[in-house]
Amino acid sequence: MDRIFDRVGALLEKRNNIIPSLVTFYGRLSGPPPRNLDELISHITFLYLAQPLVFTFLALQLSFALFPILLFVSFVSTVTLVFLGIAIVSALFWAGIALAILVLVLSFSFFAASFAWLGVLGVRELYKKYRAWGTESVRSDDEDKTDHSKDRNNSQPEDENSIKDRTYPGDQKSLQDHEDLED
Repeated sequence: MDRIFDRVGALLEKRNNIIPSLVTFYGRLSGPPPRNLDELISHITFLYLAQPLVFTFLALQLSFALFPILLFVSFVSTVTLVFLGIAIVSALFWAGIALAILVLVLSFSFFAASFAWLGVLGVRELYKKYRAWGTESVRSDDEDKTDHSKDRNNSQPEDENSIKDRTYPGDQKSLQDHEDLED
């Protein structure tokens, strides 16, 4: 039992010596960082001489922990770069797919709009031909009419000016615009 008490006493005595040296040790750690290699070596030497057990403990902890920390940092950076690369490639791939779809949709809408415009142009031409055909058919009908039809209608055959003057409700302005376009 005496032996145990001796050991405890020795530890308590060491403790009293450890605390001031730990304060010096950590004060040195919290100081300004060394500016060159000679200062770093003198800093490490001072820490080793001030508290060799604590320094050895920290050196072993650092040496055993350094490899896993470096592996973790390299893993995180590699995964980040890989997923960043995958994200960029994926974004570019889907942007390409969207661009291809956009080109197809724009092509379809261009051709649909072109066909619609051609349809409107065709209807316009048909309207112009219908107007001309209607005018010619009225003229030819008037020429073919007999006296019996004249008596029944009590009207004179219409000439070209009277046909152009004939309008429907709300059509006077559009007829004038149409004639301006033909000129």
